[in-house]
Amino acid sequence: MSANVDYSDFNVSTFNEANAGTHFIWAGELYQKVKPRIADDGDSVTEHVNVIRPRDGEFFCFFGEEQVVPVDINIEVIRRGI
Repeated sequence: MSANVDYSDFNVSTFNEANAGTHFIWAGELYQKVKPRIADDGDSVTEHVNVIRPRDGEFFCFFGEEQVVPVDINIEVIRRGI
């Protein structure tokens, strides 16, 4: 079995094109771009994390050329029972 997927309808863009705060789908998971956490060890500067996965709060580092699908989300907040 084989399948061709046309991503032209999905509004695919690169990670670098997204602004901080933007939600996007990558590999079937929802992520949010955050301001990068930078480490400067004196010899080099590296980005440690620049996205968070809302499902569990995990931080990740994405490369700028990664293809992502920007999405709009609605969040519902429900008070927990005591």
